Amino acid sequence: MRRFFCPVLPQKHQPLVSVDQDVSHHVLRVVGIAPGERVELFDGQGEGCIASLAKVEAGIAFFHFEEVAVVRNVAHELWLLVGLLRQQAFSNVIRMSCEIGVSKLLPIVCERSVARGNKQQRWQKIADAATGQSGRTKKMQVCSLRSFQEGLQSVAQGFYKVVLQPGSKPLRANSFPGALLIGPEGGLSPNEIQMAVELQWNVAGLGPLTLKADTAAIVAAGLMLRGC
Repeated sequence: MRRFFCPVLPQKHQPLVSVDQDVSHHVLRVVGIAPGERVELFDGQGEGCIASLAKVEAGIAFFHFEEVAVVRNVAHELWLLVGLLRQQAFSNVIRMSCEIGVSKLLPIVCERSVARGNKQQRWQKIADAATGQSGRTKKMQVCSLRSFQEGLQSVAQGFYKVVLQPGSKPLRANSFPGALLIGPEGGLSPNEIQMAVELQWNVAGLGPLTLKADTAAIVAAGLMLRGC
């Protein structure tokens, strides 16, 4: 069943709602949903419903409530802090992080970051598309680009915080709420590792092999979230 974002879901007491112009275009022109066809709508906040295409007015699609949808979200909270990567690699990290259930992604500028530029709107669109594809009903938030220190200090008290460093003791899974810190293509500098340790981050690794930054981000997040 095709899924579409709808910030205000139809309800039993208000069974008919419209989606915005961009979503309507996707529904009608890209996918070609037919009148009466059932789809799943999700609000990005954790709720969803099954609805049918009721009518089209001036290019805007209106949906009619049919039933409440099954909510499919990861139960635990995991934040992923990633040193800004080159465009394609970072896009892949955003997409796959959303698919496996990461709650929030924080792009950070590190000493060895090559890529530059805050593209938060584009990054959020990638995450939103992955939300629709993956079946989750709660969006993954992609934050604006921030400095290394700002990123570390933005993690709330009470989180189990891990900074990845090749060759360190194995990552401990299933500690929540959690936050993972992964460096850019060149890795984190010794000064950045030291700053993280001083801010109560735990150093851990992913085994004897050295992984690319985008691979490490998804492997680590998957290990943290396994069984959730």
